[in-house]
Amino acid sequence: MLKKIVLSSICSVIATACLSSAVQANCFKSPTITVVGHGKTEASPDVVYLNFASSYIDQSSAAAHSAVEEKLSDFVHRLKSLGVEEKDIIAGSISMNPRYDFEEYQNRRVRIFKGYEVTRPLTVKTSDFSKIGEVADMAVSAGITDIRTFDYSITDPSEYLKTARLNAIEDAKSQAELLAKGFNVHLGEACSLSFGTRSIPRPVAAEMMNDAVAFNGSKSASVKYNPDNLSVESDVVAVYRIESENLSSLVFKRDDVKDCNCGK
Repeated sequence: MLKKIVLSSICSVIATACLSSAVQANCFKSPTITVVGHGKTEASPDVVYLNFASSYIDQSSAAAHSAVEEKLSDFVHRLKSLGVEEKDIIAGSISMNPRYDFEEYQNRRVRIFKGYEVTRPLTVKTSDFSKIGEVADMAVSAGITDIRTFDYSITDPSEYLKTARLNAIEDAKSQAELLAKGFNVHLGEACSLSFGTRSIPRPVAAEMMNDAVAFNGSKSASVKYNPDNLSVESDVVAVYRIESENLSSLVFKRDDVKDCNCGK
């Protein structure tokens, strides 16, 4: 079962509405109402990033590096035979770290050098979800069993983000009107309007693939990948001026404060 997580990956751009200096000046002289509108829309992902890593440990750093590159080269060759273009195969930077084990020796624990671990990640991008299983099988066949996250995304979320923003605007208006009605005041001009930031949650399928590897490398090409829809979300912050003729209902009189048993 695919699950959703929040990654921080695609954010809406901060946008602030420009208001006239006269309106802004009026806002500073009057009480205001502030609301945060939220809007969202759902969209089907159209691209997936399949993340793998090739690792090897050897007493010789050069030998470990060579083994990692050999497995990745085999994997890339298999990917190209599947029709994956070179531009959609992204190899990351190589990392190398010494690895140690601790063993008992003469009643004390001794650190034993096991070798150098060399790791290099590789990401495969595809819009053909039917190839996910085959790509994973090819990785295992090439000796790569470190199968990491499978990240689904939307190539161009701009139209979905626009819809989410419009929904957020309507939500902010509705909240402001409800709040004003509840306190028997009237809304004045908008003093400040701005969009907030939101991210797109991505479902991942790494657990499913690791299970496939664990069961003696059983084939996973037959597994169907139907990712959940992604939620594209947006917030808008709106500040409205309260009309002056309604301020009396919001202002405490001096006598009210004097006679108040506040905190006593």
